[in-house]
Amino acid sequence: WPQLDAHFYGRAFDRERRIITADGDEKWIRTIAKPEFNEQGNLIRFSGITLDITSHKRAMLALAERTAQLEKAQQLGRMGSWYWNVVTDHVNLSAQHRAIYGLNDDAVIATMQEWVDKFGHPDEKSLALESLNEVKRGCPINEDRRVRNAAGRDMWIHVIAEPIADRNGEVVGVAGISRDITEEKLRQLELIETSRRLQEAQRIARLGHFYWDLKTDHIEPFGDFDIVFGLMPLERFRTMREWEEAYCHPDDRPTPGNWKVGVMKAYQVQRRTRVQDGSYRWVEISGEATYSHQGDIVGY
Repeated sequence: WPQLDAHFYGRAFDRERRIITADGDEKWIRTIAKPEFNEQGNLIRFSGITLDITSHKRAMLALAERTAQLEKAQQLGRMGSWYWNVVTDHVNLSAQHRAIYGLNDDAVIATMQEWVDKFGHPDEKSLALESLNEVKRGCPINEDRRVRNAAGRDMWIHVIAEPIADRNGEVVGVAGISRDITEEKLRQLELIETSRRLQEAQRIARLGHFYWDLKTDHIEPFGDFDIVFGLMPLERFRTMREWEEAYCHPDDRPTPGNWKVGVMKAYQVQRRTRVQDGSYRWVEISGEATYSHQGDIVGY
């Protein structure tokens, strides 16, 4: 035991340890002792105190456990926390926040300005500084931001930050979390680009697409739907019945015998439809059924 070593060598000691009481309870105590010597320099005794620190120790152990759980949760969620002292510009980063950026444990980033200089994306540094100035004025942050990690690769993070004010209402700090959303952001951007290309292809090929909700009879148009039907946006029909009555050629209007709604899995028909100048244009309409969780056809 360290206490016995101190006894034999006559050193003072300050130690914490667990004990089992006479009742069988486990407790934590802190023992502080110093040696006393006689005139010849020989150790004659130790004098000290023993404190019951059970409540304090349990609270510290619980805090350590919660901190470890938080670090694990942040790791699983690719999320890190940070605190920025706006008075000193000092920034304190969680281990997972550093890991998101690929920052080594021995790398020192002391201030928020250093952080922005090192990890801010060149095209967005001014926006990042503008956001930081906003939160210093008391406005929360909730935004996506492009950054660069320690290896120089582009990343996307989602930042949520709240200002911390003193008793006088002055902002003295900012607490925040940053989540790595690179993968989902790239998928989102890819989807936007794919949608843009699809719309361009539809424009060139004079195509439009729609969704027809059988329950409400509502038609939701997409792409160049209006152009195909020669309509201005405000003239757009909202339901299939409106199209049949106002735009479909009388000889081509579907009848109960040839338009098995809610039964057909797919269809492809050609119809004459009236356009803006009153003339008729041939259009081909194709559709596939969509289903509810119960397997019923709910739209096309």
